[in-house]
Amino acid sequence: MREISILKHLSQMDSCRFSTRLLDIVRRETLSPPDDFLFIVMELEDMDMYEFVKQSLPGDLTPEKVKLAIYQMLCALNFLSKSNIMHRDIKPKNILMNS
Repeated sequence: MREISILKHLSQMDSCRFSTRLLDIVRRETLSPPDDFLFIVMELEDMDMYEFVKQSLPGDLTPEKVKLAIYQMLCALNFLSKSNIMHRDIKPKNILMNS
């Protein structure tokens, strides 16, 4: 629930280009209460950083591309910090990327 409230807050901010927008939350109820599910519907992103690096050919990751990616990640972390949000699990699989 904490992640949902953070995503809702970030999705309402106009200047947030460093976060994937939350589009909808869908609850699916089953016959037994412990099996209720919440589905979080978010913007579609092309891939995560892990897949990007894995799919890149040896010459694809130029120093300029690496610098740009690092700069954008630092801007995103700065944005989260200014929003009083701390991410506890930063890793390539949790960094979404688009073109």
